[in-house]
Amino acid sequence: MKPQKEHTIVTLLENGISLHEINRKTGIDRKTVRKIAQALAGANSPMATGLPNNTPAYKCSNMSSAVPMT
Repeated sequence: MKPQKEHTIVTLLENGISLHEINRKTGIDRKTVRKIAQALAGANSPMATGLPNNTPAYKCSNMSSAVPMT
């Protein structure tokens, strides 16, 4: 997959767009979108960052230092 398409998927996911909607807008298979979403979630998992699931990935790197370690 071209990096530009993957970047588009990541951007849409970060904006809260559903996998089905991304499939409809981009024409990229739902399963491929799901794999990218899972990879993104793994890289920015709430367990690693201490942030809730609905926090966009781009905020994780900026806010993770503000989360107190317990």
